[in-house]
Amino acid sequence: MATYLYGAAFLTGLALAYFALKQYQISSRLVSTGTKVEAEVMEFLTVSDGEGDTFKPVFEFIDSTGAKRQIESDISYAQPSVKIGDKVSMYYHEDPALGVKEFSYWGLYRWAILLLVFASPFIIIGGGYLLYAMRHN
Repeated sequence: MATYLYGAAFLTGLALAYFALKQYQISSRLVSTGTKVEAEVMEFLTVSDGEGDTFKPVFEFIDSTGAKRQIESDISYAQPSVKIGDKVSMYYHEDPALGVKEFSYWGLYRWAILLLVFASPFIIIGGGYLLYAMRHN
């Protein structure tokens, strides 16, 4: 029974690692084929939950066709590091699968990092147990 549980944990870790790799590839493709623009912080949207209010910046930039585009940040902040009128570098791509991301380490690679953080223990514990079971059975 334990072998199935640890095997499932190992497979879960591999699946999470796979999706982390896909997110990394999306960000890498966005940086290599996308367009870097300066976006202006236009406003903050208030996000309320049981723990208090946080704020999501709304960015505006001009795309390659000359059209104004607005994008809402994926991240809300208790204390935003930007204020209205600030300029932020972003990458965007016409392909919706690549989307728009803030040009920062966390903005580009947040999902890849988080998925790997969750994948690592599953791979290490599940894989370690499976290796142990193979050698000692």
